[in-house]
Amino acid sequence: MGYLSGKIYIYVTKPILGVLLIFVVGCSSNPKTIILNRWKATSVRGSEKEKEKWEKRFEKKSYEFEFKSDGRCLMYENGNLETEAKYTLATDNKSILITLGNQSYTLQIISLSKNKLEAVTKGFMAPRDTIVYLPQ
Repeated sequence: MGYLSGKIYIYVTKPILGVLLIFVVGCSSNPKTIILNRWKATSVRGSEKEKEKWEKRFEKKSYEFEFKSDGRCLMYENGNLETEAKYTLATDNKSILITLGNQSYTLQIISLSKNKLEAVTKGFMAPRDTIVYLPQ
């Protein structure tokens, strides 16, 4: 490669790599992308009494949500598919509405990253307590 063609190569590849890096970083922090996973309830943040009760329950049974890109939410108990529902991520990315038939449940998102989902459940499981989910 000659000097001129090497310079052109550098001038062309640097911006392309920059755009790709921005795209990858942007996609990895997008809640709509991060939520697409199978999440297992592992612990509860709340009163010590509730925390102890739920940790004992999690030892006996596992509870998981799997959010699919087509709007389906699969719910598992002890690894077995129990229910299929529909879900919608709120436009502000602060809650997930799960609809099962004519019933709706809400997961109010406290924090969401690719390594952990913390949410307060409303309408099922441990209302008012924050449940910590880890990706599977």
